[in-house]
Amino acid sequence: MATSYWLPTVNMLTSLVELHLPSCRLPMLPLTLPSINFTSLLVLDLSKNKFTSTIPPWLFNLTELEMLDLTDNNLTGKLLDSLGYLKSLRYLDLSYNSFQDSIPKSIGNLTSLEEFDLAWNQMSGIILESLGELSSLVSFDIYGNTWEGAITEAHFAKLGGLRRLSIENNSPKFLWFST
Repeated sequence: MATSYWLPTVNMLTSLVELHLPSCRLPMLPLTLPSINFTSLLVLDLSKNKFTSTIPPWLFNLTELEMLDLTDNNLTGKLLDSLGYLKSLRYLDLSYNSFQDSIPKSIGNLTSLEEFDLAWNQMSGIILESLGELSSLVSFDIYGNTWEGAITEAHFAKLGGLRRLSIENNSPKFLWFST
């Protein structure tokens, strides 16, 4: 069992490039850090730890991150525009949490993103056309949320490499390829 000091300890590893701690039963995901020292981090996998918090603000300072996996926790709240600061991300998996509201407009800043998974959250609202800016996107999964509005050709205009798309919706306020 890890102690509540796991993050301050990891923060001392200034040249750390990958951190994989899935299913470690970590007791908490601290929301604050006095300073961020492990900014060379490229891969962060904290999946399946059952954290009960929001995404901590310090995470958005890890601007070199290429892979972020927070799958299967109990993370809540809305996804902040700060998510757009992680411009090096190629893989983002936030599935099986309890995120709410809509996808932030800043998601369009993540132009290197290849895989984006938000399945099985409590997301709702419209799917913004800024998703169409993700020209590197290969896999996009927002299944199991409640979306509204319409998806048009503008959402996919620059997504020529998209190979996998999963958008199932139970809302009567959602239209697929409306014109």
